[in-house]
Amino acid sequence: MKPVARRAKLAEEEGWTIMKAKIRWKTKEEGGRKAPPAGCAEAGVHPYTTMMNFRDPPDATPQEVDWSLVVEEVEILHEYEWIADVYFLVKEAPAAELQPGRKFALYEGWRCVATGVVLEEEPTMIIPPTTIECVNQLLKQVPELQSAYDEHLRNNDELLPHVFLGDVTRYVVRQVRSGETGLASPVERILGVLEQCMASGEEYVTELVAVSFIENLYGEDDVVKKLKGLIGPHLEKEIKIHGQ
Repeated sequence: MKPVARRAKLAEEEGWTIMKAKIRWKTKEEGGRKAPPAGCAEAGVHPYTTMMNFRDPPDATPQEVDWSLVVEEVEILHEYEWIADVYFLVKEAPAAELQPGRKFALYEGWRCVATGVVLEEEPTMIIPPTTIECVNQLLKQVPELQSAYDEHLRNNDELLPHVFLGDVTRYVVRQVRSGETGLASPVERILGVLEQCMASGEEYVTELVAVSFIENLYGEDDVVKKLKGLIGPHLEKEIKIHGQ
């Protein structure tokens, strides 16, 4: 998988619509090119740009080819089939038409050299930095959580704060039931960090603690009862909101 090409990145920063598409290049025998074009704007190579025409419905006959489409290779599935970033060369083009499922053809002159379909992209999940900082504080204040964190990364390939806080909740439950709740214990330090997170009032952090810690204690009545003498006012308030 190649990084986003410079031209596509620039277009994205300027607010242009960039979509992923699956491109199938026609071979020379099919009336296409001798070989697919250079696909990525790296090392001074300009991205491939040519005229396009939507082909919906599939049996439609193209009449006029009005707009230039930029095609930047993202992944080569095989020599004549790409996954590519596609976007119009000019902002005046009908960018809203680049919708998932739309089929199109690429032309050099009046010769069709490729066909393509706009793909349905999975939304990119952006993890709020404040939730990452909350986890970092837990690891700093409670190094006993490091092994759980390492296992979390092995299982998920990245930090998922809500999932990890679920792991922390289960750790707290085990520690409480084993009687490990004394002064400066891991449980007390975890509760201290989570109290600070709730006290911050930051939306994503308070949601993290409420949803993935407090709610995960639902049904653990014996644990909640023992925690009530250890928690601060913000955690206590949240526990009451959740009826525990």
